[in-house]
Amino acid sequence: MSASTAHTERLRAIGLRLQAARLRLGLNQDDFADRAGVHRSYVGMLENGKKDLRLSMLYRLAEATELTVAELLGFNAAEEAGTEGTDGHSSRRQ
Repeated sequence: MSASTAHTERLRAIGLRLQAARLRLGLNQDDFADRAGVHRSYVGMLENGKKDLRLSMLYRLAEATELTVAELLGFNAAEEAGTEGTDGHSSRRQ
């Protein structure tokens, strides 16, 4: 898998988590965009994995979805704590 393809897949996975959190909150894209302080079309692009995002935007989106940045990125509690993940390797960088 190329680096470009992997990056695109990561963006799409973040977008799906963002969409699931928005729906869990019972918000349409317009209402969520207002809550996050962004344009509705930007929310759509994020949810479809079509837009890269900055760290500051990750924090805004996490707050708007009532998730942590780690949850929005798809890290589980074991990975956050730096313990072994499902592949048996430590997720903490040395």
